[in-house]
Amino acid sequence: MGGHRDASESVEPVLRLEGLTKRFGSVTANDSIDLTVGRQEIHAIVGENGAGKSTLMSMLYGILQPDAGEIWVKGERQHFKNPLDAMDVGLGMVFQEFQLFDSLSVVENVIYRREPRRWGPIIDIDGACAEIDELARNYGLSVDPLARVEQLSVGQRQRVEVLKALYRHADVLILDEPTAVLTPQETSDLLGMLTRLRDGGRTIVFITHKLNEVMDVADHATVLHRGKVVASRLVAETSPTELSADMTGRNIVPTARAERRQPGRTVLNVSELCVGRTDDGDGLATDRVSLAIGAGEILGVAAIAGNGQEELVRAIVGLAPIVSGTIGIEGTPIHGLSTRQRREHLAYVPEDRKGIGSAGSASIQENLLMGFQREPRLCSRGWLNRGEALRHANDLIDRYGIVTQSAAAKASSLSGGNLQKVLLGRELARSLPVLIVEQPTRGVDIGAIEFIHQQLLRYRDGGGAVLLVSAELSELLKLSTRIAVMSKGRLAAVVEPDATSETELGLYMSGATTS
Repeated sequence: MGGHRDASESVEPVLRLEGLTKRFGSVTANDSIDLTVGRQEIHAIVGENGAGKSTLMSMLYGILQPDAGEIWVKGERQHFKNPLDAMDVGLGMVFQEFQLFDSLSVVENVIYRREPRRWGPIIDIDGACAEIDELARNYGLSVDPLARVEQLSVGQRQRVEVLKALYRHADVLILDEPTAVLTPQETSDLLGMLTRLRDGGRTIVFITHKLNEVMDVADHATVLHRGKVVASRLVAETSPTELSADMTGRNIVPTARAERRQPGRTVLNVSELCVGRTDDGDGLATDRVSLAIGAGEILGVAAIAGNGQEELVRAIVGLAPIVSGTIGIEGTPIHGLSTRQRREHLAYVPEDRKGIGSAGSASIQENLLMGFQREPRLCSRGWLNRGEALRHANDLIDRYGIVTQSAAAKASSLSGGNLQKVLLGRELARSLPVLIVEQPTRGVDIGAIEFIHQQLLRYRDGGGAVLLVSAELSELLKLSTRIAVMSKGRLAAVVEPDATSETELGLYMSGATTS
């Protein structure tokens, strides 16, 4: 990807944070953070979920105000009241959730609030397009300035975000989990672009949980743990194992690639399924999709966002009507059943763990009770047995290592990894034949990732059938018995993990090749 900077090379600081502290009530999110970023350096910020990475970057970019400490940029002390102040001194940020107007063109998004004028109020679109084209050529950010954002792929939209920052003359770029939703090819392109930006004189700060990306392109890595800096290392002199131990405080033994087993009888069968688009657009979101998952099998689904995988899952669990086709579990048709009736046949861990999977204002105990509230051991004559309900919750909290002060705490108080354990523990405890799980480890730290993988494999080994939708191709290759690749609402291929690669999956996902 261009190599690391020579460890012996002297680097002039461009950013310096001294004693930066941020509290939210009784919680200290950042505790006296000291951080130095050298000019023309790629500096990775890594840490477990809830370590304080995003809070730190939000203070650096003027989104949040520190309670204590100082920010220095290019040798001058700064006090950013908002992101506009940060932009004025050459900082630019690319958020994980893109800040773009879908209905506008690329050039209109890039020049927003920085419109060049030709005569008075007349915007110089031609001049702006020429400048954007030059930036795109210089840094390998190929994109049509006149294309509408809504027509672009996820990777192209990210390029637009980077172009926005470069157009505003940002010489320090902050990127938050920049590869979270990219294909392998797009990830490779992005990492190569970061190297070109560094070599062209810019400084890069990026948040990531993917240690292979740190090792590929970063010059320096700062590790946060529970709001504090616990390590600052030259990447050329460290290893993923060492960084992982810094992040978690313990040595993590990764789950080995799952043993491939011959599936048993068909448990979940989807035949010729057609589902309408959920965005009110014309056409079908899924077009004649057929899948069969056997007992003791994990069928992975790989797809770029917006290619029908979400609608496929929603149709199976009863959250979206189908146009045609059938869905059956253990030979019983379920496509005519209500969502509640389908829940008697399948367990479901949704991608949106806060909006769909849980009730943030309810207690952890109440969230763990959902789906069990009518069981005789917990409910008698319409009345909840509170003692049994508490024992049920505490048992799952202990079994799944959910970190909380009490079962009575609100679900909204949990970190992303602990909330995911609540959902997974609740659903697995129902002992149903089918588990559908979307993005099980998104935004989850290394330790929780390994725990979740082990639970999925344990469910599989018990004879369960798993439909696993994940944007992490390495996760699909590690866990899946087979991988179904979707592109434009159709099955592009069904492949064996041991006979394919992330690159090949990316080609199928992008429609560049078909089986």
